Amino acid sequence: MMRARTTTVPERPEEPHGGNAEPAGYSGPSGAELRAEILRIAEQRGSGKTLCPSDAARSIGGDAWRDLMPAARRIAFELAGEGLVDVTQHGDRVEPDVRGPIRIGWIGRSASGDERRNPPTPGGRRS
Repeated sequence: MMRARTTTVPERPEEPHGGNAEPAGYSGPSGAELRAEILRIAEQRGSGKTLCPSDAARSIGGDAWRDLMPAARRIAFELAGEGLVDVTQHGDRVEPDVRGPIRIGWIGRSASGDERRNPPTPGGRRS
C-alpha cells in the first residue's frame, strides 16, 4: 500500500506587504530563493520562451521539488501581479485560481524600463 505524500512546505500565510517569511521549523529553500530562481530561469530563457514552475522547484528543491510546487505556483502569480512575468495556460494569460499546468514567461523590458510584450487581444491571446 502506498502512503500518501505529505507536503513539507506549508502554504505561507498572507502577509500585509508581500514578505517572504517562512513557517517556523521549515528548513528547505525559502520563498525568496524560489522567487529568485523563477526570475533567473525566465530571464535566461528570454522573451518568447517559458518555463514550468517545476523547473525552478527541481533546480533548488532536489528530491523534494514536488513539495515546492504550491509555493512555486503562488510565487509565479505574485510575479505576474508585479508585471515581471506572464502566467499562461495554452498561450492565454490565466488567473491564480486556474487548475492544471501553467507556464511562466519573462516580460522583457527595454533600457527605459518599458514593457516589450504584446498586449492580449480581446480573446486573451497575444497579437
